[in-house]
Amino acid sequence: MGISPALSAPRLIPGPLIHGLKTTASIFSVPQLVQSPFLPSLLSTINQAFAASHSLRPELFLQSHGPRLSSIEDFLSNLQDPESFIIIVSRPGSDEVIATSSARRYIGPPVKDSAAVEVKESPWTRTIEVEPGAEEWELKLMATQPDVQGQGVAAWMMALVEREIVARSQAKWAAREGAAAVPRLKMVLCTLRELKGEFYLRRGYLKDYETSRGDGFQFHILHLSKTIET
Repeated sequence: MGISPALSAPRLIPGPLIHGLKTTASIFSVPQLVQSPFLPSLLSTINQAFAASHSLRPELFLQSHGPRLSSIEDFLSNLQDPESFIIIVSRPGSDEVIATSSARRYIGPPVKDSAAVEVKESPWTRTIEVEPGAEEWELKLMATQPDVQGQGVAAWMMALVEREIVARSQAKWAAREGAAAVPRLKMVLCTLRELKGEFYLRRGYLKDYETSRGDGFQFHILHLSKTIET
């Protein structure tokens, strides 16, 4: 069963104050985002944000691997789940993306096809199954323009993502006849330990496991999870 129309409709809510100025947060489904005026700015904001973050740790050689995304299709391909949503923070009346975050349902690691050619698993791919009795969501790309980093915008977006997940889950389960209580909600994510590990650990995320990017790379990937309060 899909989410309710009220929750699926794109809507505007007050965003965080940035440089003392008001902002607006827009919440989209993927089809709605594709038709929105924000799409042209989204790729630029994401790549600028990651480039600025990577420049803080030159010894990791992150900048030598090119932009975070090569096309908007790269972004959209990670949000194929129909319950996915995207948050965009902007100035009122502006189509410029100041910050963005997104989430999708996590249904477990990719199913391996025994008949397929053996392909090396990506160290970014979570390998843990969904916990029995839980509904799990995955935090995807979160990015803020370089000149607003350090003002609490990322933490604000994370809190909004969690509230949105709770609201969507409650509405979905309330619409099911004879449904039991809303399942325990969890958020999962992966991040560079050397860059953002402490940011998430301070916000209640727990380490599930860690992977190495492999030969020629100087960083490690943390796979984290957190129970969302309902």
